[in-house]
Amino acid sequence: MDNTPNRFLRHSENVFRPTSEITTVSFSDLEFLRDQAHLLPDQKARILLHSDPTRSLHEMLITHTRGTYIQPHINEHSAKSFLVLLGEMVVVLFTEDGLIETCHRLTALGAGENFMVRLENPIYHTVIILTETVVFLETVLGPHEHTRYAKFAPRSEEVEPSQKYLAWLEQKTALVKPT
Repeated sequence: MDNTPNRFLRHSENVFRPTSEITTVSFSDLEFLRDQAHLLPDQKARILLHSDPTRSLHEMLITHTRGTYIQPHINEHSAKSFLVLLGEMVVVLFTEDGLIETCHRLTALGAGENFMVRLENPIYHTVIILTETVVFLETVLGPHEHTRYAKFAPRSEEVEPSQKYLAWLEQKTALVKPT
C-alpha cells in the first residue's frame, strides 16, 4: 500500500513531487520522507518542490540516512543553500584538487546552532550525515545540466572505494563543532 501524502505523487522510487502549484509541507510530511529513506536501498528520498525539472529554481526537501555517500560535486552556474530541518549534518567544501577547504556543521532549526549555509559561489561540496537521518531543504538553480562530479573522489557506484572515502571524510570532520 502506498502511504504517500495526497499532496505528493511518486515520481520515481525515491522522488516525490507536488500535485498542485501551491505546496504546503507539514511535519508529518518530513516524517513520511524520513520513513521512505529507511525503506529504500539507497537510504535517501526527496520531494521536488519545484515539480518540473526544467524550472529555473529548484527547491528540494531531501532526507539522507547516516552512511549515505554523496560524491563531491559542483553546481557550476549557481549559488546553493542548505537548511536543516531535522537532524545534523556537515557540509564539506573542497578545493579544486580535493583538499578539504572548510566544513560547516548544521543542526536542526531551533537547536540553537547554525541551521543554514549558503554557498554564494560554485564550489565542490558534499554532506556528511551525523544523525540517524537528516532532512534538509536544498535550493539551487536548475535545471541540473551543469553539475560536475569531482574526479578526486570515487563515484557513488563504486561501493567499497566510496565507503572508504566517506569513512576518511567522517574522521577528518569528526571534530567539527558548530560555529
